[in-house]
Order: sequence, then structure tokens, then C-alpha cells
Amino acid sequence: MKVTIFGTGYVGLVTAGCLVQKNHEVICYDIDTTKIERLNKGNVPIFEPGLDELIAKGINSGKLFFTTSPIDPLKNPDIIIICVGTPDDGTGATNLNAIESCAKIISELSENSVPVLIKSTVPVGTAVKTQNLIKKGLKERKIDISIPVASNPEFLHEGCAISEFYNPDRIVLGTHDNHVIKVVNKLYKDVMPESNEIIVMSPESSELTKYASNSFLATKISYMNQLSQFCSLVGANIDDVRKGMEPDPTISPGYLYAGCGFGGSCLPKDISSLIHQGSLMGKDLSILKAVREVNEIQKEYLFLIASDLFNNKFEDKKFAIWGLAFKPKTGDMREAPSLTIIKNLLDAGAKVECYDPVVSKDRENFPIQNESLKIQPDPYEILIGADCLIICTDWSEFKNINYEKLGRLMNRKTILDGRNILNSEEAVLNNFEYYDIGRTKIDKIR
Repeated sequence: MKVTIFGTGYVGLVTAGCLVQKNHEVICYDIDTTKIERLNKGNVPIFEPGLDELIAKGINSGKLFFTTSPIDPLKNPDIIIICVGTPDDGTGATNLNAIESCAKIISELSENSVPVLIKSTVPVGTAVKTQNLIKKGLKERKIDISIPVASNPEFLHEGCAISEFYNPDRIVLGTHDNHVIKVVNKLYKDVMPESNEIIVMSPESSELTKYASNSFLATKISYMNQLSQFCSLVGANIDDVRKGMEPDPTISPGYLYAGCGFGGSCLPKDISSLIHQGSLMGKDLSILKAVREVNEIQKEYLFLIASDLFNNKFEDKKFAIWGLAFKPKTGDMREAPSLTIIKNLLDAGAKVECYDPVVSKDRENFPIQNESLKIQPDPYEILIGADCLIICTDWSEFKNINYEKLGRLMNRKTILDGRNILNSEEAVLNNFEYYDIGRTKIDKIR
């Protein structure tokens, strides 16, 4: 099939790279000239394991193209997939300018009937609104073609997006059009879920499914995080509690790990958007408000522990931070808990040095710039003279910690494990002050 993709962000590039490997011909359109120039040279601007190789193979095969002109992408494609950004506008509402721009371009330049899939995360009703915008544009041109718009949300997770694309747990399609269903089945025939069926529903239900899924995952995380603080106060172990919960099939094992808060581009934005959508309909989604509030509190948790340990005196202290991205196997810093911790430390007068396997390679573009903050390329170098090590991301390389080397380098042997990746008994045996999320007892939490 000839596939046109609008947008070369995370979802657009993963979708393009994976579809090309299934013998589809893909052309990607984006208005960012610099990004397109880089992509045509094989330089992928985001980090996702295996994506560089997929894009390079696609370009070399002659089946993957990138352009800033919308003309070629709309020359008789079999399907159009919209993967543009839909950011929070600052109020919780979703900014749909990019979606509306796509609709305008499609209605102005299309000469043939073609289905459109919206893979971007959009508020309920967006597919219908986009359909109406395109119909209006076609009517003004007095051209008689059919461009149905359907919802086809993505459920990819950063760090394992390629394997998930090839082995999806489900494919959701929101449409009432039988022709669209037929075309989408052809598009995904080589990457179907185990059921070998696409879950077809209304566009509204499909759009809400994405928000409902992410909001539920966030609810599980915030529940376990809040419970972890109670565990620390009463002497319970959140890992043991989790292990006792996991065998229950009605609970499910995923997303039950406590940590220092969730981040990324999806969960925080989608929760705020769904809360906003609910308010427009006069519905107070109070559970989601609580989930969001608990997550913001959890991001402050490690700093509160540090405040107690250092008697709220940070001026002459140095903190080392391992892990900056919101999760491992990505360089995504959006809403990352590490940013809250770093800001709190800097505001309190501390010096902070950080290391992340991916983020450290792009130090110049780090979201926080401060003379007391350094982003370094070596995890042990930042520990020289440090009074405390804080682990914010559970990269696998942090699990094999060299306690002897740490002890020699650090000024005070203190570890705050925000992802519970270390063995607490081993840390204590090596004479470290060790605190984690809900596994070690804490007398008080401010």
C-alpha cells in the first residue's frame, strides 16, 4: 500500500519505520525543514531502540521518503495517517491546531478518495470534527470525492515501541465505514494481534479508549505510590504487598511498581485533557484529579526525605543524580520526576550533577540551565565529593552498583533509590544510608 503519514514525531517515525518493513511504501510529511533534512540523511532526532536501523533500511530500500511539500504525499495514497502533536494548551485543553492544519491541507490538495486515520491522541469528537472540516473544504472546491476520517489510537510505550507495533495487544479502530475497515485490515494484515481481529467501534469510543487506558494505568501508579509512603511509616514492604496482589487476575500485574512518580508525554497530558473534557460536559472526574495530585506529591517525596536527612541545609551539599529521562530506554524528559527533584535541590542551594545514558549525550538542550547544575557523561565521575546519590530512572546499568567505588568517591554514603532497583540489605551491609520507595521504614515524612 501507499501510505502517507503527517508528522515525524515519535509515533509518526515508529509507524513509518515499521510499516516500511512490511512492504508498504511510506512518505512522511512535516513542516520542520531541519528535521526533514536530517531524516533524509538517516539521522533520527529521537531515541528509540532499533528505530535508527529501521529508518535507514527504509530509506535504502527506496520505500521510505521524507518531505516538507504536501503535494507528493497526497498524490493518490491508499491511506493517510495523522500522527501530529496534540499538546496541552496550558489549561488542560488539547491544542488541535496541527490536526486542523492537516484537515485543511488534505481537503485542498486531495484529488482522490482516501481514508484518513487519526493516530494522534485527541479529545472525543475530533474525528467527526475533522471529517466535517474536510467535507467543507471539498465542497468549496466543488470536488466529489470521499475522504472518511477514522480514529486509530496508538498504544505504544517508549523503549519497546517497535516490538509492540509488530506484536500489538490490540488494534482499535473507530469508524462506521465498511470500506475503511477493509483498508485498515489490509494495512495491518502482517501485524495483527493474537485474536487476528481489529476492535471496531464508534470514533467517539475509540478516542476515549486511549484516554481511558492511560488514565487507568496512571491511577494504578498513583495508588501504589501513595500506598508506598504508608508502607514506609508502618514498616511494611511495598514490594511484598505488590507480590501479594499480582496473582489476582482481576488486578493484573502491570503498573504496580512504586516509584518517584510518572512522567512522559502521555499520562500527564491525557489525564489533564480528560479532566478538561469532563468539565466541558459538566462532569467532575474527581478520581483523575486525585491521581494527578498524588503524582505531583510523589515527585516531591525524595526531596522531603533529603530535607530531613540534611536538616534542610543544602547550601554546601552536592547531590548526584542517576537517571534523568522519565523511564529507561528513552531520552524523553517531558514531565520527568527528575526535573522536580533537581529544581527543588537547586532552589534550596545545593549543587547537582547528573548522569543519564541517553540524556547526557544532549546536555546542551537540557530543560534546566543553572550554574550549579552539571550534566556529565560518566556515572561515577559525578559521585566525587557527593553527599547523596539519588536514582530517578531504573536503567539496568544502575542495578550492578559498585558500592566500594561509591564509598571511596562520596563525601557521605547516602542513597535515595527512587525506583527500588537496589537491594536494601546489600546497601546497608556496605555501610550506606539507604532509603527507597516504601520498602524501608521511615520514622516520619514531612
